[in-house]
Amino acid sequence: MPTLTDAVNTLVSNTTTLQTTVSGRITDMDGKITQANTAKVAAETAKAAAEIAKGLADTAKTDAETAQTLAENAKTAAETAQGIAATAKTDALVAKAATDTAKGNAESAQTAAESARTDAQQWATKTDGAVASGEYSAKYHATAASTSASAAATTLANKADTTYVDSQIGAINVSTVSTTAPSSPAAGDMWFDTTTGTDVMKVWNGTVWHQMSNVPFSATGGTESTYSSGGTNYKVHTFTSSGTFTAEASGPVDILMVGGGGAGGNEMGGGGGAGGLIHTLGGSSITAGIGSHSIVVGNGAAGSTSNITVNGSNTTAFGLTALGGGGASSLQMQRGGQSWNGAAGGSGGGSGASDAGTGYGGAGLQPGSSSGGYGNAGGNQTTEAGYYPGAGGGGAGTAGQTPASSTSNGGNGGAGLQVNIDGNNYYYAGGGGGDGYGSCPLSGAGGIGGGGGGSNEVGAAAAGGGSARNSGGNGLSGSNKRGGHAGANTGGGGGGATWQDAAGGNGGSGIVIVRYAV
Repeated sequence: MPTLTDAVNTLVSNTTTLQTTVSGRITDMDGKITQANTAKVAAETAKAAAEIAKGLADTAKTDAETAQTLAENAKTAAETAQGIAATAKTDALVAKAATDTAKGNAESAQTAAESARTDAQQWATKTDGAVASGEYSAKYHATAASTSASAAATTLANKADTTYVDSQIGAINVSTVSTTAPSSPAAGDMWFDTTTGTDVMKVWNGTVWHQMSNVPFSATGGTESTYSSGGTNYKVHTFTSSGTFTAEASGPVDILMVGGGGAGGNEMGGGGGAGGLIHTLGGSSITAGIGSHSIVVGNGAAGSTSNITVNGSNTTAFGLTALGGGGASSLQMQRGGQSWNGAAGGSGGGSGASDAGTGYGGAGLQPGSSSGGYGNAGGNQTTEAGYYPGAGGGGAGTAGQTPASSTSNGGNGGAGLQVNIDGNNYYYAGGGGGDGYGSCPLSGAGGIGGGGGGSNEVGAAAAGGGSARNSGGNGLSGSNKRGGHAGANTGGGGGGATWQDAAGGNGGSGIVIVRYAV
């Protein structure tokens, strides 16, 4: 039978064992508490990572919105370029398509950013898997989403950058808009020339600026017609009276301008000078700017019984002036002390008959004028009394004829100039013929190109100048006969009149003709 001592020893042993067991349980519980705290910290860390991921996703969205703004700016730039190069319709359509694509890319980037944000929020709720760098790491996926959004934004920003755009569309640079050409241009550079009356796009070909336009030149005004020459079709605008030439675009045109012719001299007068002539055929065309251009056609001078020289009126167009022809002098003017000489003009008037055999033709002023062109002097008077022949008026082609002697014919008018601007091969601006008297066999003929013939007291009267839009009138035979009138719209000079109280022939009205290829 166990003793008391044995019982106590057993109790002590059991107590020790229990104490050891309890201590182990306490230690195990402490470990579990530590594990729980660690799990709590891990959860809080995951929560913080999720918030960071959310922030990164928000940043990615902002970047995408910025990219969209850049794309919209690119669209505005493209539309501005479209306005500058209005004629480049095809390029404008391409630019619009590119802009729409950029906008679509921006919207796609925004959608991707929204998706990344949603995914980041979902990933942040994950509690299984590695927290630091595993498949379900919120930081890992948010960083990847941010990198993708940043790349998309960079691509869109590049599309808004002019350097990138230049590389994609062949380095077509924004053109200079100025009245002055850019200095040191490279081949392919463009310039919108805003010079008054021009307003055209030009391109540098490495040597000169060439006009760029797919808008054909066309205009209205005057009498319109067409013809073909040398394989080229032309449209012609003929102004026989003042009017307006209205160009629907800016472009090169050829012109013919003739001033009104001068009147023949009264009472044994010389022939009137032709109006000055300007033309551009065979030379440099002029540029007719877009809009309206005033055309003023000069009147021919009216012959007078008074002792005065009468000049024709100027013709003006496109900033140029064709001067009116000079009026002729006469025997009666010399006897009255008014004038011994023909008047200066586009072409000069001829000197009339003379008792003393003295008188000079008027100077041809057109060639030396600021507009240039053609004109010649009237004929001089070097014979006295006799048949009293008058000198011829100057024409655009040659000077008026000086009578050879006191018993010779009257002086012929100077020849006009042939200008085939409308397919008709007409001559223009012939001088008027001088008068004849007594036994003068023939008065002076009108110059080819519409000059009026001189009249003759006894002998035959000469013909007016032909090969013109309207031929000059023939001179008349008999006393007190006016000179032959010049042809209308030729700018020819009028013929000289006979003795006594007779007026010189009228000068022909001027003309303006404009043509251009169509």
